[in-house]
Amino acid sequence: MKSRSSRQFLLRSGIALIVFGIAAWIGGGLSVDGVAGSPSDNGIGKKTSSSSVVDRLPADKQAIHPHSHGRRSEPPEARARRVAAVKEQVKRLWMVHSEYGLNWELDDETHRLLATLDAEDLKAFLHEVPPMGGLPSHTFLRLEIVKAWAVKDGPGAVAGCSVGHRIDHLVRARALGAWGEVAPAAALAWLRQEDLPGDLEQYRGPMRSNLFRDLAKSHFALVEKELPLLGANDRSSLLPTLVSAAAEQNLPVDGLLAMAREFTPEGKMSEAEKWLFMDLAAKDPEAALGRIQSAEHLGEEERRELDGIVLSRQAGSSPATAFDAWLERNPGIDSIPEAAGNTVANAMQSRREEMIGWIGRLPEGQLRDQFHERGIRSLAGMRCFEDAVRLSSGISDSETRTTALIVLRDFWKNADPAAAGKWLESLPPADRQLLGD
Repeated sequence: MKSRSSRQFLLRSGIALIVFGIAAWIGGGLSVDGVAGSPSDNGIGKKTSSSSVVDRLPADKQAIHPHSHGRRSEPPEARARRVAAVKEQVKRLWMVHSEYGLNWELDDETHRLLATLDAEDLKAFLHEVPPMGGLPSHTFLRLEIVKAWAVKDGPGAVAGCSVGHRIDHLVRARALGAWGEVAPAAALAWLRQEDLPGDLEQYRGPMRSNLFRDLAKSHFALVEKELPLLGANDRSSLLPTLVSAAAEQNLPVDGLLAMAREFTPEGKMSEAEKWLFMDLAAKDPEAALGRIQSAEHLGEEERRELDGIVLSRQAGSSPATAFDAWLERNPGIDSIPEAAGNTVANAMQSRREEMIGWIGRLPEGQLRDQFHERGIRSLAGMRCFEDAVRLSSGISDSETRTTALIVLRDFWKNADPAAAGKWLESLPPADRQLLGD
């Protein structure tokens, strides 16, 4: 299908990544009429043509469509046959198709077929599909069944979709999300009730977060009205999500940011505002620096942390230029903040020679020694031992030098004991004494 929003694509892709990571737990194939399917005998893995998914099924399996039955007057025997045939057709679709999770044609046909089933049929179908943790198709199909069930009976699907598997939370989130798409006010009201059914009370927080995140993209006003009804902790934890959604939709955020500051310690930037700041730092680092300077409520420690965020964004294109600008903004600094240390490690990964050259040009002193030590630690972790040796010669403080050499020795011995031994033998006696070798 051509008209699909980017939100749907990202959602599908996110689920795809999760599920294929789970696919290490290998299970059996989908069962049709009691016969287990397999990739080899059902075409999974083969490239599909542009013809209809239904057209590729046997002719006797193509007759079931959502509006082909007068179900209100349907005799029980006929109904049972129809439901069984729908289930079989859905299973066959998923057995012969290899692009589940990212194929809109398969999804649309699955949705049409599942829409012909009642809530109780869908509940039974869910428990007939092999459990999560088997083939990826099992998980994707279960998610489609759960979503169809939730459209027919939201409360029942959310409460009844668990099968005791470790990723039941994913299924539950999809059920609640599907219900929220068709009846957002009802889903929010259900979550608001004092006592949730069964053992769902322990999952109220995660369920609310997932639902708010989904609905904030399509029904922001509804979600915003829920905030005053929540406790302080729940409000505080959800505000970053809402601020993010509002900013993406170009909606006003001042009220949300003011509410977030109520839960923020003095001198700190709220997590909600920090999300906006990080986005700004990625798009316009100079504007982000201006935001720090104009924020009178920030303490010095918080300013340094935010400045480190700007540094990390600027260093992506040129770490030497970014670190030079950072030193100019922080005259007299004599130690490396954690954020700057992490940026050294990232720069070593992407622009190693540039970063090594910049560190080598620093004037002697405590700050230079610390940059050398952080650089050696990063290079050793990357197994760039010769580069780490080059940096080690520039450390003047004996304690910092000892720390750096120990890190280098341990990484090198673990990776290549023979080469590490030769290096140790080449060290001056003073260094060998520092290392205890």
